[in-house]
Amino acid sequence: ELLKRIESGENLEEIFDVDSYLKYLAVNTYTVNLDSYQAGMSHNYYLYNNDGVFEWLAWDLNMAFNGFPGINLTDLETTQYLIDEPVVGAMSNYPLIDIILTNDTYLELYHTYMQELIEGYYNYETFEARVYEIDALISEYVASDANSFFSFTEYEDAVFDSSNASFSLLEFVQARTTNVTAQLEGEIT
Repeated sequence: ELLKRIESGENLEEIFDVDSYLKYLAVNTYTVNLDSYQAGMSHNYYLYNNDGVFEWLAWDLNMAFNGFPGINLTDLETTQYLIDEPVVGAMSNYPLIDIILTNDTYLELYHTYMQELIEGYYNYETFEARVYEIDALISEYVASDANSFFSFTEYEDAVFDSSNASFSLLEFVQARTTNVTAQLEGEIT
């Protein structure tokens, strides 16, 4: 029944928690987590049947902010990732996203959630303060981790210092917010 509703686009919210999915899609698209349904892998999620209404449960979100090596995008390309076509390849290959984002009501709500991300958690000053707060909590442990995959300098560079090859986490969020804002305001179609 869920597949039939996705195909038809009719009364989808009766059997699928569209609102919750739109929140997930906004976050996943903003952070450009391509180790997901959106990039052709068609994985890293579960569908939970909650009394006849399916809910999307995200799983394995560690490849956000251009961390997924399977899609060869530069950080600049990633920060310019389209929000209304948030997939790798043709939208028709992603029937759930396609049917939801072609519905004007759902698209407007999705844009509202994207705007809330920009004004809230991904507001640069808010995000930067949180990054420094978390860094203060964990940096000594990162520095002393004998099993780390990366040096402490590499950790600090990834979070705070950009290079020609890649953006720091802070620069990525700043560039992504600028781009998403321009898309929402219609400056980028």
